[in-house]
Formats: sequence, C-alpha cells, structure tokens
Amino acid sequence: MISPDKVSLPPFEKSCIGVEYTSTTHIGLDKKVINVWFPACLVLGLVIFSYASTLSRNVLFYYSSGITVGVLASLLILVYMLSKLVPKKSGAFVLLAAGWSTALYLLQHMYLNLQSLLQGYLQYILGYLAVAGLVSFGVCYRYGPVTNERSLDLMKWGIQLIGLTFVYNGTQLPAASLTLILLAVLWANIPERLVQAVRFSWNTWFPQKIRRLTQEEYEQQAAEETRRALEQLRQFCNSPDCNTWKTVSRLEKCSPVRFAKFVEGDSHLSEDEVCAYDSEVSFEFPAEDSFEEDESFVTSNT
Repeated sequence: MISPDKVSLPPFEKSCIGVEYTSTTHIGLDKKVINVWFPACLVLGLVIFSYASTLSRNVLFYYSSGITVGVLASLLILVYMLSKLVPKKSGAFVLLAAGWSTALYLLQHMYLNLQSLLQGYLQYILGYLAVAGLVSFGVCYRYGPVTNERSLDLMKWGIQLIGLTFVYNGTQLPAASLTLILLAVLWANIPERLVQAVRFSWNTWFPQKIRRLTQEEYEQQAAEETRRALEQLRQFCNSPDCNTWKTVSRLEKCSPVRFAKFVEGDSHLSEDEVCAYDSEVSFEFPAEDSFEEDESFVTSNT
C-alpha cells in the first residue's frame, strides 16, 4: 500500500491522526495561511464553466483535449481492446473490471512517484507520450471536429461538469463550494429576456454619461468621414465590380466628364461651390471684429 508523505487537514473541521511506525520518524506541522492551489483551482473552475460553450466549439481545444485524453487513457483503451479478444463466456467482464482497476492503480502509482519515475525512466516516458500523442492526434484528425448540435451540447455539459469539479475542490468548506456551484448553475440558466429586462432597467435608472463633441471635433470628424467615403467611392469605381455605363447613366446633376475627373483623383467640389460654401459659412459665423463693431454702434446710439 502506498502512503503519502504529506497529509492535508481540513481547517474547518476537527481532525485526529494516528501514526504507527517501526523506526525513527520525523513528524512536522506545516501551517499555511493561504494555500494558493485552492484559489487558483476555484478561478480555473469558474472560467472553464463560463466558457464551456466556446471551448466545445473550438478546434484547438478539440485537438488538445483529445490528445490529452488519449495519452492519459491509453492504458484503459488497451484493456478495453484486450477484453474484446476474450470470449464473453470466459470472463471478459471480469478481465475488463480487473484491467481498469489495474490501470487506475498504475496511474495513482505514477502520480505519487512522478519525480522518481522522471529521473529513472525519462526516455521511456517521452517515447510513450510521443506515440500516444501521435495516435490520439490521428484519431481526432480522422473523425474531425464535432459538428452535431447534440454532441456539442454533451461536450459543453461535460466541460461544465469538469469546471464544477474544480470549483468544488477550490475551497476547503463543502458548504461554500456547493453554494458557488448552485449560483454558477443558476447564473448559466437565467433566461435571456430577464437579463435584457434587468439591463434595460439599469440603463434607464443609471444612464451612461455621453460626452458631446465640440464644434472643432465635429468638423474634424465630418471632414475625415467625408474623405474616407470619397476614397471608397473612387476605389469602387476603379474596381472590376463597377458597371461604368450603368453608373454614368444614373448621374443627374453631375456631368460624366466631371465624374471621370473625380474618379481620377480631382476634388469633388468645383471652385464656385467652394467659394459659395465659404461665403455661407462666413455669413453664418461672423468674424469677431464685426461683433465688436456692432457692440460699439449700439453703445454709441444709447
């Protein structure tokens, strides 16, 4: 029987440990204020649960998870294939159950003695990982990513279950873990209409402050958008997708010659139009000197 060198005690429960030894043994107590493993496990579980739908449809996640499962479950797959070669009447189920128990025991043994195994059998472990990874990749590539909606739902639920398992092991208080799991499941199943109603009510009671553009920013943005739209129009007219004759036939207030010059890079405004626009702007927004003259004229008359 393999006994771990360290035993973790739950901080919220009373514990009693008995030690039996036949030789000199050193016993120590390592007190940790915060065990980083538990918060990391909790956050990882919540992230996996939240993005389960996205991960189930991600091709990279499909191949990486398939290779990982293939590497870890190769022993179980080998036992399953051997059980198929044994007739059912001669105890195939017994072999399958015993083989699975043996495989799980070997995995536990490898986990508890990982450091010593890496030091003594590194080349064999790397060879096993390479062969099992290539075979798993070939199987995943042969069947391709899952496209059936029901299969995708099963994958999503499986990923969510893995995330909830991490959440449950992310705290040392079972009641807190179960509460977080319940809240996560309820949050994932909230109707979309209810979310939209709450969002609408929030925006109604607490509207976002919108910063209005200044006159200078408005003019700069208008000029930039106009320049961009005219450039896109030139590119379209020069592209093969543009029907030249059909476009020219739709021109009403613009002559074909002027439109052709515009497409070639000339300005879309004539000199008369520019002068007319400048005069209108100067009329709508008088200069500062004219205001001073009007003000002096009013004060002199009064």
